[in-house]
Amino acid sequence: MMRVITIHLPEPIISLVDKLVHLRLHPNRNAAIRFIIQDAIQKHVKLISSIIDMDQDENNTPSKIAVDDNGEKYISVNFRMPIALYALMKADMDKRGIRNRSEYIRQAILTYAMSNMREE
Repeated sequence: MMRVITIHLPEPIISLVDKLVHLRLHPNRNAAIRFIIQDAIQKHVKLISSIIDMDQDENNTPSKIAVDDNGEKYISVNFRMPIALYALMKADMDKRGIRNRSEYIRQAILTYAMSNMREE
């Protein structure tokens, strides 16, 4: 059984999905997006399983965890960053319209971790 969800995608992504459909690689947008998501999950199963394992391993879980309204767990991490690197990050955030440093850093870490998983 499949459930219906709503997602918001930027126009360039929608255009690429539409090109996949136009080229008859997928019968429709839903099938194309479903394939892309399933493919990404299969490629990153190792990363996902590491995250799940850490979430379930109470001995490995940091003691200061915050939980948001949706039950999502977060840990606060503080670190020092050279001013030049911060300037690069800020410029990229402005260019991409990202207003939240935490979200930017989360995306960067996830992208880095996923690219390393592909190389293994």
